[in-house]
Amino acid sequence: MTNKGYVLEEYNEKAKVRFVRESACGGNCGNCGGCSEKVIEMIVENKCGAKKGDIVEVESSTFGVITAAFVLYIVPLIILVVSYYIFTKMFNEKTGIILG
Repeated sequence: MTNKGYVLEEYNEKAKVRFVRESACGGNCGNCGGCSEKVIEMIVENKCGAKKGDIVEVESSTFGVITAAFVLYIVPLIILVVSYYIFTKMFNEKTGIILG
């Protein structure tokens, strides 16, 4: 996954970069009207020696993004189903739904 950003500051081997996150509509907010510009600032490795004011392209691991999405969305769903099953067996279905 790559994203373009603007170098705000530079440190020894790192740089503070500002990214503008695009929305699901691809940045064409006039069509959907439901999003606002989101700015993220991160400190990243500066292997290319970028200076303040440069525009850089930063690459991140797709595996990390997929793993984070799995933990955020799938793990809670698994916990819900397992807890519902356990509490239904221990008590009754109504209690399983409430405690799940």
